[in-house]
Amino acid sequence: MKPVIFFYFFLFATPVFSNSLSAERGDTTAAVKIFDQSRKAYSRLKMYLDSGKLVKSFYNTEKPHTATYAFKTAYLINGQFNFDCYEVGKSNSLYTINRSANTVQTWWGISNEVKAEETLDKALQKVSGACSSSSVLIPSLLLRTDFKTDTYNGIKNPALVGSESVNGVNCYKITGKAGKGATDFSLWISKEDFFIRKIEKEERISAAEQSEVMSKTDSLLISMYRILHRQDSLMHRLDSVTNRIKFLTDGTESSVKETKKRVIPKRDPNYKATGMNIKSTYFFFPYTPKKLNPELFKFRPNREVKF
Repeated sequence: MKPVIFFYFFLFATPVFSNSLSAERGDTTAAVKIFDQSRKAYSRLKMYLDSGKLVKSFYNTEKPHTATYAFKTAYLINGQFNFDCYEVGKSNSLYTINRSANTVQTWWGISNEVKAEETLDKALQKVSGACSSSSVLIPSLLLRTDFKTDTYNGIKNPALVGSESVNGVNCYKITGKAGKGATDFSLWISKEDFFIRKIEKEERISAAEQSEVMSKTDSLLISMYRILHRQDSLMHRLDSVTNRIKFLTDGTESSVKETKKRVIPKRDPNYKATGMNIKSTYFFFPYTPKKLNPELFKFRPNREVKF
């Protein structure tokens, strides 16, 4: 991997596009053109930095609740990459994924283990359950040679439905469906730079799906977090249902290394699965620093989130 030469004036390649599209409301052709221009905008970047927030609302269920996540992305065209995400209010929930000198490593505060991964795309996909897909939404657009598909590929029947302002940025609003369950999916893409500023998706989890997860977690107990880390399909489903078992009360497990305690799920005997709706709203805040901080790209395990 080539050494980083910090010429800050060229780190961001500025995409030049027409910021207005003449289209009828619900126009699929216009939506596809915006996706293509957005792909070009991300692909031309020498560097990309952002911070973001995800709010997940669980409703139409016996125990409605909300969970908030924070995440950060740091990308350089020379191959350096770092992604952090954590659930706000849980200091040991930090997940960090890093690539440096062709080495990909991950660390999760729950398991407190550093793991080597074969490729960056696989590492980001593995943690997409724990990070509620935030680990792949933007990275799949930045890392074109790593990912075989991207966020836009997964949206069916996209349609441009209008314009809205997101945190003061004028955006195109595009709606569509995504996933096997035909999840409602909406995106807000900046008219100026064609970067994603907001994503919103809504899905319904049936009582049967919820019951299936509950029955599986009964047998996991103390080992569930280690199993979740290995079993991607189960991890995705658990996260989709209740932000890794919010419908269970907390218990405490002694750490394998006897130096740390972890929160594990413990079944509420009176709880019955009824199904639920989950609304996930992501906000993205890309930025250009006056001076690049190399610390953004360093692998930093064994730390807790400071609130």
